Amino acid sequence: ETVGEPFFLLLCAIKQQINKGSIDAITGKARYTLNEEWLLRENIEAKPRNLNVSFQGCGMDSLSVRVMDTDTLSQVKEKILEAFCKNIPYSQWPRVEDVDLEWFATSTDSYILRDLDDTSVMEDGRKKLNTLAHYKIPDGASLAMSLTDNKDTTLSRVKDLDTEKYFHLGTLQKFLDDLFKAILSIRDEKPPVAIKYFFDFLEEQAEKRGISDPDTLHIWKTNSLPLRFWVNILKNPQFVFDIDKTDHIDACLSVIAQAFIDACSISDLQLGKDSPTNKLLYAKEIPEYRKIVQKYYKQIHDMPPLSEQEMNAHLAEESRKYRNEFNTNVAMTEIYKYAKRYRSQIVNALDSNPTTRRTQLQHKFEQVIALMEDNIYECCSEA
Repeated sequence: ETVGEPFFLLLCAIKQQINKGSIDAITGKARYTLNEEWLLRENIEAKPRNLNVSFQGCGMDSLSVRVMDTDTLSQVKEKILEAFCKNIPYSQWPRVEDVDLEWFATSTDSYILRDLDDTSVMEDGRKKLNTLAHYKIPDGASLAMSLTDNKDTTLSRVKDLDTEKYFHLGTLQKFLDDLFKAILSIRDEKPPVAIKYFFDFLEEQAEKRGISDPDTLHIWKTNSLPLRFWVNILKNPQFVFDIDKTDHIDACLSVIAQAFIDACSISDLQLGKDSPTNKLLYAKEIPEYRKIVQKYYKQIHDMPPLSEQEMNAHLAEESRKYRNEFNTNVAMTEIYKYAKRYRSQIVNALDSNPTTRRTQLQHKFEQVIALMEDNIYECCSEA
């Protein structure tokens, strides 16, 4: 509810910045990037073109779409599809190879534009992909896109990792700050229930084991929440959004995830001229991010502890909200497999803990196992 919007806006900003310069359609390298391994070394001048595009069957009027004259026709199609389909889940978009793009050069002449055709130029024994500049398409040109049965050959990408410099996209800083603050902030003076409960559990375990080093607790909390959960989300936005995670966005997100990891670490950053550029890019911001992390942990620690009843009520409410979005039978079966495998260890652990003895969790656990076994037996009998 709180992190989704700033995370999505960051993804949009990354894509927008990458699209402001040339992108090699074969290697995927770009003029503007966070990741030096994906830097396009050649300083290829790219001029913007605003095209008036209609999309047959889309149900919308024509749109003005901003592209670059160095774009291949597939790249132009991608930008046009994004303009027309921006409010539609990515999985429902037509593919680039499913559409044709037609340029109306004059009132009587029109041309189907393709990456490769009879007009493609040969250089050093290889064909050069057609671009808007190749077709001499002017600013303000009128184009029409339509669905087609013909499929263009999908271009395979190769990776050339020979780079010498990197480029820091400073305009992304606000989006990154907003995202990190959304992840590491308390809303409405209330702690996130599951996190508060779990962090208190970690502190209880440290106390029972005589661990008083605050760094150890910081590491436990960091490993359980930022590193195990948030980094996974930051590097895999397709887990939560129906979007296209390109190789280039993936490379940029790896840099951002590394900055988040460094922000949650308590180790001193030993940086020098030979340090990876992924760590150098946000080196100046890391100390400030670390203060935010430490403040977040302290705020949660200082809040009143939650009772078992409050936690159970929260879990019940979460289950109610998402009851139709998950296959609970599959989930229960997987949990049952684990529980059956470690049945004796789980029973012993529940029996030796005063809290679980008081709430009779051992008895409830045995009841659930018995119920699952009965259901499995009935299914096998019917089969």
